[in-house]
Amino acid sequence: MEKLLPNPMTLKLDILLIEDNAMDTEFVIEQLKPNCHEGSIFWFKTGGEGLDFLFAIGQKKENVSQDIKLIILDLKLPGMNGLEFLRILKLYERTSSIPVVILTGSADEKDVNEAYKLGVNSYMQKPTSEKDFLKVISEISQYWLNRNSENIKSSTV
Repeated sequence: MEKLLPNPMTLKLDILLIEDNAMDTEFVIEQLKPNCHEGSIFWFKTGGEGLDFLFAIGQKKENVSQDIKLIILDLKLPGMNGLEFLRILKLYERTSSIPVVILTGSADEKDVNEAYKLGVNSYMQKPTSEKDFLKVISEISQYWLNRNSENIKSSTV
């Protein structure tokens, strides 16, 4: 008997976006929203706020992390930076398998190496032109929310 996979168009894909730049956030949401398939994009400006949300600190829902299928993370954030966020995220079983894409202005080799050492799934540098930035977001959306959506769904359930 052949196993039928769910149609990716029917999957609810919730995304956590951690980005302190409002303009970059607007571009990211604009490109991702059509591919969330009824899901939500949760935006926070700091890593600390993102962790509070994931671990449902101060919320009624106990395990928000099980609903998040992708995290898009900037590195240069106020307070807790993106690498610190990633380090904490990967410590806990309930959040360690959530795919993380770092989208940052940093091309520093130390940042890239540390991110992969900590378990990031993809590291992408933000282009300087709006056109190229939108193209990068579109590529993230196509891969993580369309082509890879069944893997995301099954890896975080």
